[in-house]
Amino acid sequence: MSQTARSDPQVEITAHRDESEGAKQEPAQPAALPDEVIQAFVLPPMRSDLDVHEGPSNNDGAPTWALHDPVRNQFFRIGWSEYEIIRRWPQGNGLAIAADINRNTTLSISPEQVLTVKAFLEQNQLLQVHDDEAMQRIVAAKKGEKKSKLNWLLHHYLFFRVPLVKPDRFLSRTLPYVRFVYSKAFLIGLLALAVLSLYLVARQWDTFVSTFTYFFSLKGMLFYGLALFFTKVIHELGHAYTCKRYGLKVPVMGAAFMVMTPFLYTDTSESWKLKDKKQRMAIGVAGMAAELIVAVVATLLWSFVDDGPLRSALFFIATVSWVMTLTINASPFMRWDGYYIFSDWLGIHNLQDRAFRVARWWMREKLFGLGEPPPEELPPHTVRTMLVYSYGTWIYRFFLFLGIAVLVYHLAFKLLGIFLMAVELVWFLGRPIWNELKEWWSRREQMKWNANVLISSALLAMMIGAMAIPWRTAVKLPATMKPEVFTRIYAPAPGRIDEVLVGEGQKVQAGDVLLKLTAPDLQRDIAETKAAQVNQYSSECEHPLLCEIERAD
Repeated sequence: MSQTARSDPQVEITAHRDESEGAKQEPAQPAALPDEVIQAFVLPPMRSDLDVHEGPSNNDGAPTWALHDPVRNQFFRIGWSEYEIIRRWPQGNGLAIAADINRNTTLSISPEQVLTVKAFLEQNQLLQVHDDEAMQRIVAAKKGEKKSKLNWLLHHYLFFRVPLVKPDRFLSRTLPYVRFVYSKAFLIGLLALAVLSLYLVARQWDTFVSTFTYFFSLKGMLFYGLALFFTKVIHELGHAYTCKRYGLKVPVMGAAFMVMTPFLYTDTSESWKLKDKKQRMAIGVAGMAAELIVAVVATLLWSFVDDGPLRSALFFIATVSWVMTLTINASPFMRWDGYYIFSDWLGIHNLQDRAFRVARWWMREKLFGLGEPPPEELPPHTVRTMLVYSYGTWIYRFFLFLGIAVLVYHLAFKLLGIFLMAVELVWFLGRPIWNELKEWWSRREQMKWNANVLISSALLAMMIGAMAIPWRTAVKLPATMKPEVFTRIYAPAPGRIDEVLVGEGQKVQAGDVLLKLTAPDLQRDIAETKAAQVNQYSSECEHPLLCEIERAD
């Protein structure tokens, strides 16, 4: 398993100081307003290390931009109005910025919208800090982010990352040597190689599908581990080199752990700088494509290698490894390669968060008919796509987290396993349900009797009734059937059954022989007793011949 560590843009708005505007302009403060009003709209300067990049257009054609915070390597998506506010940020006053935008563009901006952008910048620490009050807010926010060691362990034992290397220089130096992989000629050659590999394997198909795995020995396990590690390194290099091909930086590569199972990851967050969504999709696909290339080569080599651990490792790479990768990484329901590919294909950034908000709103409307406006205005087909994606993700994650809970229960000793399973179920399954129930409770004043509420109440009553009605009237339990009146027969001594003289269901009378027993212990005791008597009698006779005559008499 591997992962592309590419986070969604953190929010929908941000700000950036446009250096092309030249030196800082003097605030154009309206003289007619009182000083205290003007002072309320004074803006602190932004951080000078931020940069902004033109992004792709939304599905409705509206332009977007991406703000990059290089310190935390985070990206923020903004729209046209936010960008116009940012361009004029050096003016230093929200009143002046709003007036300038309204005068020189077709937008209609209020000073309060400028303050909304300011609040966002403060929240994400994108403004310069010069006063004690702002510093206190940052310190308080950092303290709020800190968790106890136990709290951290509970939240991160399922998944955490460990950065290992900064590969950007290495990738820049070696990119010329692998650039041929992206050529059309290489693709044609790879297809020809794949056809040749399949032809050679088809000639030995029975041998191929019954390849004996040598992984049950120390040497075999070593080959298996090396094969798995090799394919995952190639997978991550596929992401990394594709990033470098588009002129992006790859700040870190490392290992991540899910339920203490390690896998590799590559930070490709800089892909948000790309305007073309096809290029971002290419970065997401590159890892799986790299594994397919390795699988083709492994299939060819399998035909020329003798039986042994190496051939088994090639068989694993050619069959199991890339299938596992496609099954896991291609799924859009977890934030791995498939999710970002799907998000870019739809042209919906922050797909998961936005889709979940729409799905929760839709569910509340269908259940209670609250009449609330949707979280955002979207075309009907986009809403349908988000609903299908959201409910598919919730169902997928329900069974995934349930499976992980069972897994951690069996991996740990019972006391710890029960505790970790409870944490898993409460945190990942119970907490989201509880949060939604709290949202319902907070809207109880808005809930009126209408068709939606009546239908929801009727369905709930039917579900409760279905659970309460005893649909099954019989209980299956293990039991032994026996006659109402019966007699136990005991042998007078321990023995072995030699013959049974009656059959099942046969009627018998008093005195009938039911079975014959042989008692070896009793026969041995009789024989020993007789032998002892003979020896005693022989010792008492003075003349053996007379004793024999007397015995005969």
